[in-house]
Amino acid sequence: MKILIDTHIFLWALSDPGKLNANYRAELETPTNIIYVSAISVAEIMIKSSVGILEVDFDPEEMSRQSGFDFEFRRGVIHESWVQGCRGEY
Repeated sequence: MKILIDTHIFLWALSDPGKLNANYRAELETPTNIIYVSAISVAEIMIKSSVGILEVDFDPEEMSRQSGFDFEFRRGVIHESWVQGCRGEY
């Protein structure tokens, strides 16, 4: 099954999987499922981080890949300055 997760599911899956409903967690952990993280979720994380609403100490793009989530990242969709800001490259 293909599953597109939203921002809070992505963040909880990385930081505190216990917050996830057991059924959701099981679907995320099922090896035959393909889990997608939206570029918009990454943009949301970067925007909130840049204005001080959310503290992240990781690169959302890289963390998506390391976590095994499929990730469609297009520089044309996410403004380059957001990417740089999230990485601390102001």
